[in-house]
Amino acid sequence: MLYGYCFGPFALTSELELAELREVQGTARIAVRIELGPVAEEISGLKAYDALCSVGPQDYLLSIPDVARFHVSGGSRVRVELAADAAREDVSAFLLGSVFGALCHQNSLLPLHASSVASAGGVVAFLGESGAGKSTLAACLQARGSRIFSDDICLLEEIAGQMRAVPVAGWLKLWRQSLEHLAINPKQGARVFAKEDKFRLSVDGAESNPLPLRTLVFLARTEQGEPKLVPMAAAETLARMMELTYLAYIPALNGEQRRLFAQCGRALGQARAYRLEMPWELERMDEVLDTLAELL
Repeated sequence: MLYGYCFGPFALTSELELAELREVQGTARIAVRIELGPVAEEISGLKAYDALCSVGPQDYLLSIPDVARFHVSGGSRVRVELAADAAREDVSAFLLGSVFGALCHQNSLLPLHASSVASAGGVVAFLGESGAGKSTLAACLQARGSRIFSDDICLLEEIAGQMRAVPVAGWLKLWRQSLEHLAINPKQGARVFAKEDKFRLSVDGAESNPLPLRTLVFLARTEQGEPKLVPMAAAETLARMMELTYLAYIPALNGEQRRLFAQCGRALGQARAYRLEMPWELERMDEVLDTLAELL
């Protein structure tokens, strides 16, 4: 049986059921097939990133013990060899995370490690490493009336000469602590990984059309002091954008840094950039949101 899904710019035809994508919309202009079958442990000519992952210009091999082995090729094909007793949630998490990121790079798209909201002038993206608070900040902004545009990955594509953000997901991935702060019962979501206390919470009314990128906000935790927005210079912003590209090791290993630099430069050419210095205490989140109010 084959399943059909939209996920960002990809129209997926899948031999695996992906319950997370049942209600997700997207531009779906690039056809991708997901199939089940044997995947080689090694592929000649690929460069190793670590013990689990190796990379080539049009190949991405990822082996996750007790979950699956994934081979992404040509920007249009994903082959999955499931481990015995693999948890469905774990397989989906890697397909919608690392595998999705590899597909983006193989199609020369720019995936920034960011959650984002739609504002009157376009998309405001909040960039940061894992654990920086991107999804929690987006969820708190939604509680104040902002529309969620993407979670964890803000995908940029050049459309009609302009870098536009492509909506990627109809959910937020939040830890139990963040859900409790927002007075949301975790039972309203589904676990991202089978054995983690992190939940995928569906978002109603998420934007479904590409929008221009207007603002980049880089999250920086502080131990004390008031939250503040600090304008960033172009050179610093470009460096941080390249660092915070999702799966940045793929263009690095493939010698595609020039392509990445050019895409980041085009995006910055139409956007403002700030560093948000913020205390990371949920009890002070209202102060952070007040600081962002004028920007949004």
